Amino acid sequence: MTFPITKFKYIEFEQINDTRITKDRFYRNRARGTQHSYFKFALTTIPLRNDDYRELSAEVMGYEGSFEIFSINNPIPALSSVTSDVTYEQTIKGSKTIRIQTTKDYKVGDFIQFSGSTKAYIISGLTDSGGIKTIRLSCPLIKTILIGSSVIYGANVVFQMSLRNPNTVQIDTSNFGVLDVELIEQG
Repeated sequence: MTFPITKFKYIEFEQINDTRITKDRFYRNRARGTQHSYFKFALTTIPLRNDDYRELSAEVMGYEGSFEIFSINNPIPALSSVTSDVTYEQTIKGSKTIRIQTTKDYKVGDFIQFSGSTKAYIISGLTDSGGIKTIRLSCPLIKTILIGSSVIYGANVVFQMSLRNPNTVQIDTSNFGVLDVELIEQG
């Protein structure tokens, strides 16, 4: 079963972080929670004719809410195209930086992933020092990445997702409907 990501016109995404604070004012006592960061995608269709709307709704219902986990290719256009790089050194779980030996053009804001892990990250910073790029990640690594791990970048990133409770907009009197769903990363 392939999730019908191409049938959705509008995509919003955000990174959800588990941050614990005692009081909102000043944020003086804060800590990272026990949950790993994850991405949430909110997808919305254009107004669809009644038959197309019902067909897509039924297809989405086939995922049984959050029961099934499925893969989707990165739906956000990449800022650059990079292939066949590997990590320069082993990077331990919890680190927010990783080093890659490359001269290729990585971009802040693009998604990145590493072989052996289904978790996706956003590049939040980048420095280059003599062909070694240090990439700052938007959240800590959830597992250790070994030296020589393949770098998966931009359009090639594949998310492991499940549905969050799908929300539908009812069909109006003109026989058109809009489908809204939220997907949450399971990597």
